[in-house]
Amino acid sequence: MDIAEFFDREADPARMSPEERILIAALDCIAESGLAATTVRSIAGKAGLNAAAVNYYYRSKDKLVETALRGAWTHVSDDIQRIMGAAQDPGEALEAASRFLIEGAFRYPNIIRAIIVEQASLGEEAVAFFKTLFERLGSATGTEADMGIGTALLLSFAVFAGISPAAIQALTGADIRDGKARDSLGSRLAPLFFPSPRRTD
Repeated sequence: MDIAEFFDREADPARMSPEERILIAALDCIAESGLAATTVRSIAGKAGLNAAAVNYYYRSKDKLVETALRGAWTHVSDDIQRIMGAAQDPGEALEAASRFLIEGAFRYPNIIRAIIVEQASLGEEAVAFFKTLFERLGSATGTEADMGIGTALLLSFAVFAGISPAAIQALTGADIRDGKARDSLGSRLAPLFFPSPRRTD
């Protein structure tokens, strides 16, 4: 499965409403500069509008950021479910989800960090989402791994991969600036979450 195709979809700004352009601009600003450095003025400039228009549609930076990040998280969770649903077996599904998260963390570290770490309610939703998916996979693969720990490790790894590719290379030998190395790392990471078959005797 080509994980990169999920990240290479282009939106046409000419067909977007002002509200949609503002949301895309907010995500672009967060991706480029991080959540703390993103301002209403920078979002307005990126959207080709004035700050008054941004405030008219979203009332506050907090409301705008919450709406933009929630939309991004919805896309991420939908894509992960689609990717995992297309897999042949639970092991392949987990591998595909791991590869997708590592690719997203590399391409959009500030967005991943904002969703998982800086927006508490979205972070809680992300944890619950992955924990549920992993529990289903654990049941399907007959494993007894702790899905809460697995969820925390994978999400932590995704944030860390986006922040520090050099540290990931030092720890794993994988240069995640290379797409094939990111794919390989996702494939190697996935089996760690379901290490032991459940005993039936």
